[in-house]
This record gives sequence, C-alpha cells and structure tokens, in this order.
Amino acid sequence: MLSLDLIARLVVAVALLWAGVSKLLSRDSSFLGPYGVPVRWRGPALAALTGVELATGVLLLAGVEGAAVAAVGLGAVFVAALASVRARGVRRLRCGCFGANERSTNLLLGRAVLFTSAAVLIAPLTVGALADATSISAALGVVPVALALAAVGLAAVTRAQTTFAISSSRSSPQ
Repeated sequence: MLSLDLIARLVVAVALLWAGVSKLLSRDSSFLGPYGVPVRWRGPALAALTGVELATGVLLLAGVEGAAVAAVGLGAVFVAALASVRARGVRRLRCGCFGANERSTNLLLGRAVLFTSAAVLIAPLTVGALADATSISAALGVVPVALALAAVGLAAVTRAQTTFAISSSRSSPQ
C-alpha cells in the first residue's frame, strides 16, 4: 500500500524533474526577466535553478535525508517570487516550468503553494532526527500546516480559473 509520504515524495520529485528537464531542453532564460533577474545573470541563474531542481528531484527519489527540506526551500522561493511578481501587477506570466506556456499569475501562485505544501508534508518525515516518538508527534503538527497551505493553493487556483472563465465569457463574441 502506498503511504501519503511516498505519494507526496513522488509528486514533488516528478514536478521538480519535469521542471528541470523542461528548462534544460529549452535553455531559454528570458522567463526570468519578470522576476527581476538582470540579463547578464539569467544564464547562470537558469543553470543553477535547473541543477538544483534536478538534483533535488533525484535525491527525493533516492530517499536521501534532507532532500524534502531542500524542496520546501525551493517551494518557498517559488511562492515568494510569484507573490512579488503578482504584487507588482503582473497578471499573466511564463513561469519557466513545464514548457513555455503563459499562465495566470494566480494559477501559478496556487500551483506553487500546492507544491510547497506537499514538500512541507514530507519534510519532517525524512529527517532522521524526527524518528523518536516525541518528534513524530511534533512532525504530525505539520499536517495541519500542509493542509492549510494546500487550501490556500486550491483557493488561488479556483480563483484563477473563475477569473479566466469570466474574462473569457466577456471577450467572446455574442
């Protein structure tokens, strides 16, 4: 039987590997512009981000302790970067993950929060120091946090889809 930990680990690992491979294949760093990355740093930033995503994905699949903590860190950076872009009024963005499609910033932000919540869920379960009974009960305290993050992510995705549906119906010819 598959455990919640294994499912979350696989989802997070596959997302990171898919994002990393898509960046590796496209080698297009222009998507980093809206995040404020200067042109001269976009190539190195793309290489670093791609390397970290691929390495973290592989380490998660291998069950390496601490890999989920790295995934949480990546998720936090993604959420902060997308929130910053959204706060500056950018409504649509090509985030650089999973291909070159432009998406609603709200949808991307919701997706990043969902990713981060999955990483938060598995992070305390992968750290060896949390193996004793008191630490396990403390780790279970993370579950409500992960569920709250997931709820926020789902709300953002739902809002983005609703906004898109409303704007599409307004712009369609009658």
